[in-house]
Amino acid sequence: MWFALEGALNRYDGISFRVYEPDPENENSISAGAVNVLFEDSRNRLWIGTRKGLNRFDPETETFKRYPHDPDDPDSIGSDLVFYGICEDREGFLWVAASNGGLNRFDPETETFSCFRHDANDPESIDSDDVTAVRSDSTPPVRPRPPSSATCCGGGRARADGEL
Repeated sequence: MWFALEGALNRYDGISFRVYEPDPENENSISAGAVNVLFEDSRNRLWIGTRKGLNRFDPETETFKRYPHDPDDPDSIGSDLVFYGICEDREGFLWVAASNGGLNRFDPETETFSCFRHDANDPESIDSDDVTAVRSDSTPPVRPRPPSSATCCGGGRARADGEL
């Protein structure tokens, strides 16, 4: 059982707790102690959203892979502020809501992001870069479809049928 707390990520195995804290000297530690969102994908990988980017936990090594925002890399996540939501579509892409970072689609095979942002000159773009929620429509036992909507801070919604 996982617990997302303000200072660390905690796992309880039925007997004891294991605490995962950020270590600036260890790039395989979690990127931040303040954990905002947890998501387990269809391959049983645990994804962790923090104030310092997206992380993936590797249960074999008990380490983390970090996916930080890099302003010089267009294939990185749009913002380190992963506060609100993560979901998976039927093709295995992750969709990540990033505060002031748009709606981000992560390809686990290439480990790259596609970031969908607001464009004032494009009426088809999302309403705001401050995406506060992302969800996938699904009815068990069917695997989730691509996210059907993302809610933006300005009150708007973006709907996706397959791709944005």
